[in-house]
Amino acid sequence: MLFGTNVQPGITTEEIDAQVHDLIVKKGAYPSPLGYKGFPRSICTSVNDVAVHGIPDDVKLQEGDVISIDVTVYLNGYHGDTAATYIVGKPTSERAKELVVAAYKCREAGILACGPGKPFKDIGAAIEYVFCHSYLFNAFPNHPAPLPRLATLNVQRHGRTI
Repeated sequence: MLFGTNVQPGITTEEIDAQVHDLIVKKGAYPSPLGYKGFPRSICTSVNDVAVHGIPDDVKLQEGDVISIDVTVYLNGYHGDTAATYIVGKPTSERAKELVVAAYKCREAGILACGPGKPFKDIGAAIEYVFCHSYLFNAFPNHPAPLPRLATLNVQRHGRTI
């Protein structure tokens, strides 16, 4: 993703937010998180032990930090959402590299599960399958076993977004 090229030691997540905000607006879109229930930024940045939806701030990223950047935009009547996880600079541990690879594989599996006529639950099932077959599943021994699948009538249709 384009915004991943900004991830370098010494940059703040506020600076990344400002750069991505400018790009979003330049492309004619609106950053969906900005102002949503008081959210003060255009993107979410989760560094190291922040699980999701971190708020960009003035703390400088350090070599080896792991950062997830979540970008959601509103364009032509639709919200589009994506996220990617990066290592800042050079990886400082094998575990960090495995985490980034697993996050990428989970995202790609979710994308591949999308399509008209496919149940929405297939997206989560695809991600869960990749997660359960990654090192991450074994790294959390107290993680509960996958839940049984629940039947749902919610299916994806052309033009419908989630």
